[in-house]
Amino acid sequence: MGIGTINVPGPDVEAAIRDHNMALEAHPSIQLAVEDVELRLKHLELKHSTNVTDNAFSVTFASLDGVEAAGVWNQALARIEF
Repeated sequence: MGIGTINVPGPDVEAAIRDHNMALEAHPSIQLAVEDVELRLKHLELKHSTNVTDNAFSVTFASLDGVEAAGVWNQALARIEF
C-alpha cells in the first residue's frame, strides 16, 4: 500500500465556497424546497398546537369577501392590522 496525497482546498477556496452557499441566488431549487417545507411545518404547528373548541378554518386575506373583522385593512400587504 502506497502513501497517497490528499488535496485539501486552501482558505481562499473554502471562503469562495462558503460565500457561494450563503448567496441568496445560489441553489434556488433547494431554497424553494426548504421554503415549502417551512410553510408546511408552520401550518402543521398552527393546526396541532392551537386549542380549537369551535369550527376550525383557514383563510387568506387576499380578499375580505365574507370575512367579518375589526381592524384596518392593508390591501397592499393583504392583512388586517390592529
